[in-house]
Amino acid sequence: PLTSDLTIMGSASVALAHAMEHPDGDLFVRVSDVDPRGRSRNVAEVYQRIDGTLSPVFLDLLPAAHTFAAGHRIRLLLAGGSFPQFARSSGSAENPLTAAKFTANQHTIAHAGGASMLRLPVAR
Repeated sequence: PLTSDLTIMGSASVALAHAMEHPDGDLFVRVSDVDPRGRSRNVAEVYQRIDGTLSPVFLDLLPAAHTFAAGHRIRLLLAGGSFPQFARSSGSAENPLTAAKFTANQHTIAHAGGASMLRLPVAR
């Protein structure tokens, strides 16, 4: 939990040491504010269709102005999609709107030694 209030203003960003099993996929990233009771409120997010050969992956989340209160936690969610908010990936280069087959895609995110990170635009 945070020991004091933390205000962000602007676009958070992530740098991910990322790999995928198949060459085409989606990444969905969300930053949330989690209160002491465990309730989560969305703060900012980004969705990007990516080429699996890219690593590291750099993404800027939508701009936000938010104060995380003392006692709250910052949650970073990483997912391989956000259906039905965004069309799901077929797992190949095939158009997801006309694809006959969808293949699950295994994502791997390395985080040891600072390989992946979240950057927050802290207001001063």
